[in-house]
Amino acid sequence: MSETEFFVQLILSIAISVAVAAPLAFFMSKKLTQWSEKKIDKIVKEELKKHGLY
Repeated sequence: MSETEFFVQLILSIAISVAVAAPLAFFMSKKLTQWSEKKIDKIVKEELKKHGLY
């Protein structure tokens, strides 16, 4: 394998890794954010109910 082929394979493998990992990371981040917002909303509502403000 020549040096050029090695670098082409290296660049392709990095590009494929990013192409797979980036959407997955975005999806997981979005789901985690939604989950966190629901948890925070639930806790805030419970606290407001305790103080009679909801």
